[in-house]
Amino acid sequence: MNFEATYFDGRDTRGRPVQAAVNDDHSVSLRGEGTTIDVPAGRFEITPPLGSVPWFLALPEGRLEAPRCAASDEALSPFRKTARGWGVVERWLDAHFSVALAATVLLVTGLLVVFVGGLPRMAHRIAFAVPESIERGAGRASRKALAQLIVSSPHGSDREQMARQQLNRLSRTTPLHIQPEILFIRLGRPNAFALPGGTIVVTEELINSDLTDDEIAAVLAHELGHEELRHGLQSVLRNSSALIIVSLLTGDLSTLTTFSGTLPAVLLTRGYSREFESEADAYAVGLLQAAKIDPDALAVALEKIEHRYGDKKSLQSSYLSTHPPSSERIAIIRAAADRSLVPSDYFRLVALANRARHAHEYPTSIAEFRRAFKLKSPSGRDLYNAGCSAALAGDSTTAFDWLGRAVKQGWTDASLLGSDEDLAGIRSDSRWKPLAAEAKAAQDRAEAHYDKPLQAELLQILTDDQSYVKFLGELRQRQRAKSGETADLVRQTDALKAANIAKIEQILDHKGWPGPDQVGARASTVPFRVIQHANPEMENKYLPLMRAAAAEKKAEPASLALLEDRVAVREKRGQIYGSQVRRNELTGKWTLEPIEDPSHVDVRRAEMGMVPLAQYLKPLGIEWPAAEETGAGGRPRGP
Repeated sequence: MNFEATYFDGRDTRGRPVQAAVNDDHSVSLRGEGTTIDVPAGRFEITPPLGSVPWFLALPEGRLEAPRCAASDEALSPFRKTARGWGVVERWLDAHFSVALAATVLLVTGLLVVFVGGLPRMAHRIAFAVPESIERGAGRASRKALAQLIVSSPHGSDREQMARQQLNRLSRTTPLHIQPEILFIRLGRPNAFALPGGTIVVTEELINSDLTDDEIAAVLAHELGHEELRHGLQSVLRNSSALIIVSLLTGDLSTLTTFSGTLPAVLLTRGYSREFESEADAYAVGLLQAAKIDPDALAVALEKIEHRYGDKKSLQSSYLSTHPPSSERIAIIRAAADRSLVPSDYFRLVALANRARHAHEYPTSIAEFRRAFKLKSPSGRDLYNAGCSAALAGDSTTAFDWLGRAVKQGWTDASLLGSDEDLAGIRSDSRWKPLAAEAKAAQDRAEAHYDKPLQAELLQILTDDQSYVKFLGELRQRQRAKSGETADLVRQTDALKAANIAKIEQILDHKGWPGPDQVGARASTVPFRVIQHANPEMENKYLPLMRAAAAEKKAEPASLALLEDRVAVREKRGQIYGSQVRRNELTGKWTLEPIEDPSHVDVRRAEMGMVPLAQYLKPLGIEWPAAEETGAGGRPRGP
């Protein structure tokens, strides 16, 4: 018996008209344009209709929908379920369609009551049951709809390549349910959002902003959270209770493809729900920690974008409109990030805080200083710089708190306190005069114990050393220009260098290493400044003395690290702290000298108050860890 029907293959939402036939052996045959399917008996399941509702046949690949008519009823009625009791009820409902309709209305009403509380849970369940083929189809529909709204980026750039590298960096860290890719578009605003099927849409304006590589990685980690948690599919399902009902009752998920075409417009105007944003944040924090990236990069990225584009005019269709960076949300991200911190992170965080201050990102600077100060007792210098950030941010209470603590911690440069432009905004405050008086008294008390003649001599040596550096720079410029007028400069630089070396040797041999408590912080740095410009013999001679001075807090540990590395490289040994680089005069490129035990170099650097090696090398264009230093997991190899 033949009858007309519509065949759906489950890969898209389009139905194909076919002629269906139920054969004598109870098999089903489908014939149509481009469709030839034979389904053996027992390999399909029929859902009996009520009233005029069509027949539905679940096939091994897809489904068949046949309108009620004499031909379809005659062909398919023998396959009705005959379970005890069900046949009688079914025939009664079929004969009394109005009763069946009323029962259906009651059923749907009950389902809607359940959906008020259970819709999110059902959407979650269905989204995670979607096969990859259908999810990719939903992604293609979303991208097609997006193409009608937005212009995609025509060609790649170095920043786009960097973003792809960051995505690969994250993808290698943890298994993902679908391989992600980035689609770059032009929007006129910085934004990023995830579509089903693994597509992360990123605007050129976001990529070309002042976000660091780690901050771009943090944004991508957040979008990967949306992707892995199926938020795009869940959003489509939550916005259509009818789609959920169909999916639950028939098991057919192919209609997701059609509904997914509405997702880009929704994301550009409203974004994901607050619930989904929180879930994606939590996912990003874990992923960033696994990738050895400080999760605070996500909070910093949100703050930077808010600082740059937080005005109402710039808000529409921006990252802020679809990812609102509430203070509560940022605080939660930072609290989660802080749980993974260790005391050695102090110096890295202080470096980040100072960098944010120089970039005029004062709220971020304050936040990073706060994180650092929870790890260990801060130095007076770090407290002073933090106070400057707070003053520039207009937070006078925090500024006076940190500046007061700086004075108590031994920071005694009262003259700088009185002239520093960073503090101009709080000098009219009633708390200023007591602070200035306290700083002056602390400076007077400290200087009362200074060796004033030695301090003056060291500061004069410092002035001469700076002149030497200036002359040396001019000399190199003239030599590169092949200028013949270099003889005077050579004599001047040699004379200054020899004089400074002789004076420092005299001081170190007879008075030892002068500490900050003896000559002040600035003068105490002079011996190292001269030694690093001296000859190898002088470096070797005074390295043991500087080690002892650093242990007694008379010399800066970071300066000792530089000297240790300089001596090691000259002696053809692996450097300890990674401070020494070499420049190729032909290519202009910098390369890192070999390091001893590179897998623990950042631990050693942190102990000396130095920033992580990758951060130190980045301005020089050196990638760390380098390919030859990296194992399969992307971490530096040990010895």
